Amino acid sequence: NKDMRSKYDDISKTKPNYINFPIMLGLGYQCYFGKVFGLYANAGAGLGLLYITPEGWSDQITNFRVSTAFSWQGGGGILLGEHISIGAHYHFLGNHTIEAKDPTISVPLSMLPSRKQKMSILSLKLGIIF
Repeated sequence: NKDMRSKYDDISKTKPNYINFPIMLGLGYQCYFGKVFGLYANAGAGLGLLYITPEGWSDQITNFRVSTAFSWQGGGGILLGEHISIGAHYHFLGNHTIEAKDPTISVPLSMLPSRKQKMSILSLKLGIIF
């Protein structure tokens, strides 16, 4: 969010970055209709790891716990010839608990409540198969 980032810049506060690393295991299927056109589909499930970088000022930093959650993905599309694919994929990256860990600010940990955050991505893909 551009407005939120500018507010962090105005008060010289370190912006947190969300790093989500899914580990998936899945299946894929391809079906060709002649040599020029085909369809494909894939699905997978696994574990999503969420790491949030520290937030705050140089002397008052809040660190966050690494969160794990069930993740899944599915997608499909068309195959053009043997070397081009076009598709759409949905990734549900988990319903993560965001929780502060060892804050250096003088606020009790109980005043920094944990919260749930759902994370997902819809991606459109153009691929070259080699």
